[in-house]
Amino acid sequence: MSRTSATNFAGTLEFTYATAPTDLFVDTDLQTLALAVDGHDHTLGKGLVLPGSAIQDNSIGGGKLAANSVANANLVDGAVTSAKIADGTITSADIADGSIQSVDLAAGAAAANIGPLTGFGLSGSLPGVNVSLPNYSVLVVSNLSVGNGMTDIISVTVPAGSYLFTMQAEFSGDTASICAMRGYNVTLGQSLPVSADMSVPLGGVITLIIAGFAVTFSTTTQVNMQCQASPGAVTLRGAGIVSPVRPSFMQLWRLA
Repeated sequence: MSRTSATNFAGTLEFTYATAPTDLFVDTDLQTLALAVDGHDHTLGKGLVLPGSAIQDNSIGGGKLAANSVANANLVDGAVTSAKIADGTITSADIADGSIQSVDLAAGAAAANIGPLTGFGLSGSLPGVNVSLPNYSVLVVSNLSVGNGMTDIISVTVPAGSYLFTMQAEFSGDTASICAMRGYNVTLGQSLPVSADMSVPLGGVITLIIAGFAVTFSTTTQVNMQCQASPGAVTLRGAGIVSPVRPSFMQLWRLA
């Protein structure tokens, strides 16, 4: 007599069967076999586990997937396309900090469409300051008097990155003086490697310009625009006068 046990069933559903025509028939084999057939669902121990090839292509619909059952590991890299993302569903929290570059913006996209930028704005209460942010980070000076000794005019705190730094100061000569301006890295306690100076005659007007100087900050940095006039005070012309030819300002335009 030769008998063996089923390999795809286990526990109470594991039945034995004869392997040769001369083997004796055992009635309990039929009973257990009936239970195995009735209870089989193709899970382990309840019948032959179905391979992927046993499932017809495109036969599994969305109704067969449990809610929240598709995890990141189930998605092929690069498989989710724009058509699969509902309009208006991606918010700021879904975008990694610093990941949007200039090439990601549509040509002609207005800077006004860019929301508030963290880290930009006044870092302290400075005299005669009128803040304007029409572009990336522009701070426009109001009219104020500048005398001997470098004076903080406007200040901005920016995140780490590379910037184009521009400053412009227009002085009117209340007295004949030598006027100067510079950018100052408050965080490191040192001047930026750019400055400008010029003599203004009594009653005259001069403009000092530093345009498009590339600067990189490795950490969040406070940058001040500083000006002075010697030996006498002059007026730093800004947004507060009737018709400034070139109002004074400081601008940091982030590159990366």
